[in-house]
Amino acid sequence: MRSTAVMLTGCASLMASQIFYMDLDQVVCLVENILVVEVVQAVHFPMDYMDRMEYTIRVLEVLHGADVREGDFIAWYTFDLPRSYTGSDGMEVWESPLVTGSGLEMCVMEGDTVIALTYSLSDDSSRAAELVRLEPPDSLEKIMGLLEGISPED
Repeated sequence: MRSTAVMLTGCASLMASQIFYMDLDQVVCLVENILVVEVVQAVHFPMDYMDRMEYTIRVLEVLHGADVREGDFIAWYTFDLPRSYTGSDGMEVWESPLVTGSGLEMCVMEGDTVIALTYSLSDDSSRAAELVRLEPPDSLEKIMGLLEGISPED
């Protein structure tokens, strides 16, 4: 398994662009499941105005949310890219997306262990899960602290 520093260093060019990443504490309240997973496969699908990653993940531990079935899941993450257009005044205008991801989503590789934050996982293996964010394993303590601040009554 690669170290977090190596993974994030490889992602530096993505993080240096005009993309704004939401803080982890803003994202934790949006998800239904938080899981420790092994990345079995990661495939990048570049598109015009976004990138899409499709993963096969193996759940190692459920940290938050409903228990999930054993085995591998298909999951995906869509990453909006900065883009520009020409305004009515002829000036180029840049749109800089606000994304839920951490920047790690585009950099994981087979064999990596990460923390996956998802909207939901289905028992129907034909339906892919939407990933909200991936975090390195050393974020576990911070995530657990944020979860303790979230209760069903909130």
